[in-house]
Amino acid sequence: MMIPAIRIGKTILDELLCHATESIPNECCGLLIGQSDEIVHLCRARNVNESPTEFLIHPADHFSAIRDARSLDMQVIGSYHSHPNGLAIPSATDVVQSNDPNFLQVIISPPNIRCYQIVEGRYFEVQIVTLAV
Repeated sequence: MMIPAIRIGKTILDELLCHATESIPNECCGLLIGQSDEIVHLCRARNVNESPTEFLIHPADHFSAIRDARSLDMQVIGSYHSHPNGLAIPSATDVVQSNDPNFLQVIISPPNIRCYQIVEGRYFEVQIVTLAV
């Protein structure tokens, strides 16, 4: 199911930018917790690859995010990562590695933050609706 828009609080958007900036020159990464149309929490993750061009979420951080989501009676609905030297659009690697069309992909290239769904090798932008909090 294509999601036309996702609601994200300004505080979470600020946290995404902060994580991306702190991680330069490498890509940052993490998981997004929420409901079908709103991201309410993010879980920073360690980038196992420690690379400026690719990321791999540390398995322990992934499991921690799942536990956090369950404690909030929500679920992990997406992931995020940065492109410190590129655009905030999915790379060829991002597209190939995506295996769940319902999983949101947020990409940060400071100061830009964009959200996507990747379906059958193609990506579609999801509008971000910024909430005041």
